[in-house]
Amino acid sequence: MAQSRKELNLQASYDLGSARAMFQTGRYIYAVFMCHLAIEKALKGLYIAMRGSGPPKTHDVVRPIVAEARKALAWIRRQP
Repeated sequence: MAQSRKELNLQASYDLGSARAMFQTGRYIYAVFMCHLAIEKALKGLYIAMRGSGPPKTHDVVRPIVAEARKALAWIRRQP
C-alpha cells in the first residue's frame, strides 16, 4: 500500500522522537538507526511532494533527489 506524504512525515517525526528517547538513555546505536529511518521517510515524503507519486521501491532515496537537487531546492523555496 502506498504511503502518503503526510503519513511519511508523521512516521519520520515519531522515529525522530524515538531516537531522542534512545539517545537520552544511552542507546546510541539504536538512536542512530532511528535517525536513519526518520531521514529516509522524510526524503520519501519530499519525493512524493516533488513528483506527485511514490518513490521507487528502494532504500536509496537520496540518489533521485541529488540528481534533481536544483529542482528540489527551487520547489522548497516556493513553499510557504
